[in-house]
Amino acid sequence: MSAKRSIDDGDAPVSVADGRWGRRRFLVAECEAVLPVESVYTDLLRVGKRLRPGVTVTGVATIGGRDFPVRVEVRPNRVWRSGRLFFVCGCGRRCTRLYLPAAALCVLACRRCYGLSYGSRTLRNYKDSGPIVFGVRLTHRMVARLQAARIRRERSVAARRRQVERGQLRTRLTP
Repeated sequence: MSAKRSIDDGDAPVSVADGRWGRRRFLVAECEAVLPVESVYTDLLRVGKRLRPGVTVTGVATIGGRDFPVRVEVRPNRVWRSGRLFFVCGCGRRCTRLYLPAAALCVLACRRCYGLSYGSRTLRNYKDSGPIVFGVRLTHRMVARLQAARIRRERSVAARRRQVERGQLRTRLTP
């Protein structure tokens, strides 16, 4: 049984009609606005708010002239001395980004609530978007393989050069 290539109305609250096989999920990169928790952290520090694990801060984020309520929670973390910040979505999940897929929507929510997907999860090789080399359109995978081969070749040449300089490898030109 093959994987389902399109979505139904119940699969994602927000979708796009122009998918190759029908309706598809909104991609994170297509969202009207993305609010990272790092920007809120910076704003809280500017205001002089003391942050420590266990603190919950509620406030308003202004995006495009509109105000959206947000709730931020500071969780204990071994790496971050004063704790790590997370948004608390309306569904109760902790997340580091809140999204606004379309300007008509009035709620900032996490990726799961809106049913958003990442571009890297979609099949990109079916699109003719790569460069044309010798009359052949290359897919993204082909371009990546060619770049990897070029890098390996450059590293090999550099390694041989270093060996020659150290006297560990003789060149054909030396008697």
